[in-house]
Amino acid sequence: PGTCLMDAFDEALSHPPGSVDRVLIATAAIDAATAHPLVLVGGGAQAVHTGPPRLTDIDLVGVFDAADEAALLDLGFQRDGRHLVLQRGGNTIAMEVPDDTLEGGDQPIRVDTVAGVALVISATDLLADRIRQATDLTAATRSEAAILAAAVGHTVDWDELRRRAAAEAAADPFLSPFPELVEQFAAGI
Repeated sequence: PGTCLMDAFDEALSHPPGSVDRVLIATAAIDAATAHPLVLVGGGAQAVHTGPPRLTDIDLVGVFDAADEAALLDLGFQRDGRHLVLQRGGNTIAMEVPDDTLEGGDQPIRVDTVAGVALVISATDLLADRIRQATDLTAATRSEAAILAAAVGHTVDWDELRRRAAAEAAADPFLSPFPELVEQFAAGI
């Protein structure tokens, strides 16, 4: 199994940094090396849903314990702060597991790769996350949400997003812009 996984990581590293292929193959290989399912989120997931590559670490969500970390360390990863990093021949895969719970209600999508199946957060759940981040009303987070909304808006369950936004805004006053932002992105603004 270790040799096959090393081959999978080599295959991932053969693709350009930030490319969808690199991210998906590495995600599938990491998932295969660990005991618990991990779901791709963040910038890597946004690249999967939108197409353009993004130079980013690989953010995964799920249970990730000491045995999972040890399995990746045995495959050549090294701990670098909050990331586990695999470096070979000047190429790098950096990954982290910032949370153990995937927010949202949709099942992750399954993407077949040469290394196995990569689980990716759904477009609706990812867009909810990006719009939630845009409640800080900065241009950067709003731009991230707009790029994603433009790419996946036709596949998103906007009624579900409206429901989530209203519930979250009612529970947390810092998220009060959430429902209005959902409406703006739904209208294509």
